[in-house]
Parts: sequence; structure tokens; C-alpha cells
Amino acid sequence: MTAASAQSVIGYEKLNGAPRLLMEAKLKPLQGHRFQPTGFAHLGPARYTLPDGTEMLLVESVQSVANRMELACWDQAKDDLIDELQGLPYIRVNKSGDGGNGALTNSVLEAHRMNSPYILEGGDKSVFDKLKQDAAGMEQGPVDIRALAKLILKYDPNAVIHGVFLA
Repeated sequence: MTAASAQSVIGYEKLNGAPRLLMEAKLKPLQGHRFQPTGFAHLGPARYTLPDGTEMLLVESVQSVANRMELACWDQAKDDLIDELQGLPYIRVNKSGDGGNGALTNSVLEAHRMNSPYILEGGDKSVFDKLKQDAAGMEQGPVDIRALAKLILKYDPNAVIHGVFLA
């Protein structure tokens, strides 16, 4: 069977212009049988059970890959971005009791990035107020994803990669 005749039998032309494609496939490792599961320190591996009782394990998720990428971008000893990423914007929250000199947290390492309670709900409302001002007009109706991404990129490009939730 030629490729052209296979396409007509399978009907691939129906996929032209399709916005999404959902596939289900049985996969197996090429070497051995071991998978490294996705994991979050406080939750453990991402296990779930199918309706038929089959135990499953999520191998990777976009979020866990982003978590690993973020750790590669962060210099723990300096408590800052690695040298190669210096100048990339992110939101840093300083401790209030020590004259504001020590870092408390930041939008790169916070679980919910810019939606961290330390960033949006702390005593200092400057970030919250700035985001609210910059997002004026987005409160109702469909969200303009491009405009929202541009806004988030301005403060923390990593949050666009990892994902951000703003209530």
C-alpha cells in the first residue's frame, strides 16, 4: 500500500485544520521496564487508579518538568537566578522583620508562582495593585490570552512557561 492510498483509507485529510487531536496509545519503555515517576516532595509519586482497578503511575507532567527546569535556573547558594539568567525579571519577597534585606520567597520557586499568598496577600500590596492596574479590562468576558501572557512576561517569564493562576 502506498502512502497516498494509506491516507485515503485512514482519512488523515480530515485532520487538516483540526484544532486538537486526541490519541490513545499503549506505550512501553524501549529499555527495561522502569519508569521514573513524576513526584512532588510533599505528595509522593503521582499514582492513580483506573475505573477497572488498574493501578497507574504518571511518568511525567508538564509541571514536574517545569519544576526541574526551575531548579536548574536557580542558584541556591546565592538565593538568586544563575549567572546566565541574571536580569530576567521575577518577583522577590523580602522578610519584613530584618529591614527587608533577607529573601523570604520569590515567584520562581513558589508553588503557584505569582499567585503566592506571600506575593499577592502580604502586607505589601504593591505587586497586587500593579497587576490589578495592568490587567484592567480583563476582569470580565473572555480573557485575551496574548494580552495576559504579555502581562505575565513583564514580571516573570518563567510563570508563562510553568503556568500561572490569578484569581
